[in-house]
Amino acid sequence: MIETKLAYIREDGYEYPFLPLKDRIGFLPQILKLLLSGEKTMEELDLVPMSETIERYGRGKMKFTLEVFSRVIATVNDLNKISTGETLRSLKLLLRGSSPVSYPRGGLESIYAGLASFMKNKIHLGNPVGEIVVEDNRVSKVVADREHEFDMVVSSLLAKDLSKILKGDVPKDYLKNLNSLTGTGSLCAYVSLRKIEPDLAGKTFLFIERDVGLEGNDVAGMIDFMTCLDREISPRNHYLVQAYAICTPEEARKKKVLDKLMEIIESNLEKLMPGFKTYTNWVLYLPVWHLDGVAKTIENKKPPLITPIENLYLVGDCTKAPGIGVNCAMSSAKLLHEIIKKSKD
Repeated sequence: MIETKLAYIREDGYEYPFLPLKDRIGFLPQILKLLLSGEKTMEELDLVPMSETIERYGRGKMKFTLEVFSRVIATVNDLNKISTGETLRSLKLLLRGSSPVSYPRGGLESIYAGLASFMKNKIHLGNPVGEIVVEDNRVSKVVADREHEFDMVVSSLLAKDLSKILKGDVPKDYLKNLNSLTGTGSLCAYVSLRKIEPDLAGKTFLFIERDVGLEGNDVAGMIDFMTCLDREISPRNHYLVQAYAICTPEEARKKKVLDKLMEIIESNLEKLMPGFKTYTNWVLYLPVWHLDGVAKTIENKKPPLITPIENLYLVGDCTKAPGIGVNCAMSSAKLLHEIIKKSKD
């Protein structure tokens, strides 16, 4: 895995590291009690919005850190919706000095290729699953090109998509929760450059734009130079930079909002690389209304890997696992592997 180093974009450049050791030590007296809390307390804090936590504990750099970091962790701008529990789980790791973002060497394709190699001839292309039939609290069959029977079924579908194909004796409350879960949105950017400053490679830069007028008022985002460390996942002779600015799934469908977010991304790129457009090969902007399958908010109760159905399990970024997006999906797979392994011991 390629692991990134976290920095913050300022008007006159950037601050690195984002949380130096002296700041991490300084934060402990303010928030130590919360960080040492067990999972039972964290589950209670899942229902507490970050706006309340910041009002109570936020002072100086701590206030700013909680404002920025919670938004990036949740990929949500509205502090009134972001879960304190989910934020503190991730903040624990950051204060210990862990890497906030990681990326597989060779790109995501290396994961798909590895999975395909492991599965060999067991991947059925062009045969989407139409139904997962539940009888007597067990998956009795999976309907695709034909009916299949399995001892165990693991779903990586979006939660709402799974709810549409679960048939038969499925707990109604479980279906209702799956169908109620909402994702997150953003404007993503991929920038191909002919050159970069060496100091930028391997770093992830956070930014926050104040008083934008979208949901949450402030807009947070990230510009990532991690792929510059692995030239195999960039076009030949190009440096590929990734970025995103957070918005809601609804905002990601509005052109005026996207235009504003594009300006925000480009203004922060300019702060890092003055005149970057003069050595840009191309820029690709992609609005996304499912950046994270299920948002880490107080409104969403992310489903655990173990479902109420005896032999049905979940993985993916919709599940209750650490991280966001691909990192959450990978964490869920590792956790499920341990769960299954223990059940067989």
